[in-house]
Amino acid sequence: MLHPVPNSKRRARLLRVVVLQRKLLRALCALPKDGVVDQDWLCKVWATMPEEWVRRFWENDKGDRAASIIALAAAPDADKKRVLALMVEQFQFARLYDTPAKVRLTDHDWSPPVFAAVKNLLVSFFDPLFYQKEGYPNADGTLFHKEQFINPQPKICPYTDNVIQDPKLDHFLPKDRFPLLSCHPDNLIPCSTDSNSGSHKGKRVPLDLKAADQAEKWFHPRWRSARETYRLTFTSALGASQPRVQFVAVSAGDQTRLDNFEKLFGLSEFWGRTLDDEVQNVAGDVQGWLSDDGIRPTEDNVKHYILKRARQERKRIGKDCLAVAKSYFYEHIAQTPTLLAQIVRTCSVGA
Repeated sequence: MLHPVPNSKRRARLLRVVVLQRKLLRALCALPKDGVVDQDWLCKVWATMPEEWVRRFWENDKGDRAASIIALAAAPDADKKRVLALMVEQFQFARLYDTPAKVRLTDHDWSPPVFAAVKNLLVSFFDPLFYQKEGYPNADGTLFHKEQFINPQPKICPYTDNVIQDPKLDHFLPKDRFPLLSCHPDNLIPCSTDSNSGSHKGKRVPLDLKAADQAEKWFHPRWRSARETYRLTFTSALGASQPRVQFVAVSAGDQTRLDNFEKLFGLSEFWGRTLDDEVQNVAGDVQGWLSDDGIRPTEDNVKHYILKRARQERKRIGKDCLAVAKSYFYEHIAQTPTLLAQIVRTCSVGA
């Protein structure tokens, strides 16, 4: 959300999995209570899928998927109508970010037996079915899995601006609360492991579910990016353990969205910690540049080179690790007399 997340090149391929879910739910909800549900019935519902793959789907290790299918088939009509209504609602979740919003999502209770079965069935389309050991059949006989969905792998996390070493797929709206979006490509965001952990976003819902406009105070990594909506300010003193980072909205209307985003990922603490040694790093870089160019380390010259470094980092946003925080922090250093003086002294010693 610090920079927009592009759609996967295989978005359309994953939407075919969403179609499988939709076909299955519609067929189950159309059955009378005494309707026969077995593997042959499922093969007819998914007529375009290889029978061997459908067989493995039905005969999974513990039989959970078959049991869930049978439970929904036998559910009361009222519960089936509720499932279909939730499906229509959740598949329109992009309209949350229209201005004004065109849809609201129900914070549904998935704990009653029938709904728990539906949830478990839908979530299984992602885990384990979208993992590499299983996957979905392609026309050429290969299997489509989540590693292919995030290939080529992004370099920078859209949530923290940190480098991604082991990309994870974050369900932006958690699949436990919105299981119909378990495999929706617009709900799957490649990110770093840390930003997807329970200590950061985890299973928290980035919406105000009780509000009339549930997404009004929130960004979205694809449809409402935070890019160019903010500047960063820092409060620090010479010798302080680490600078404190604050998002300041360019437009006042975005401030609550920025505050919610910062709290969701703990960026102030994370960035402050990573910037702790940055004053000394910049001092070393500026000292080297001045020496190479044969320029005296005056305050004006040092400031010029620090701001040059800030501009370089700004151009690398989305490409280099922590370029967002560093670009604004270098500007902060150049405009803070105590920090600028510290770098001038360092450069003067080596001159």
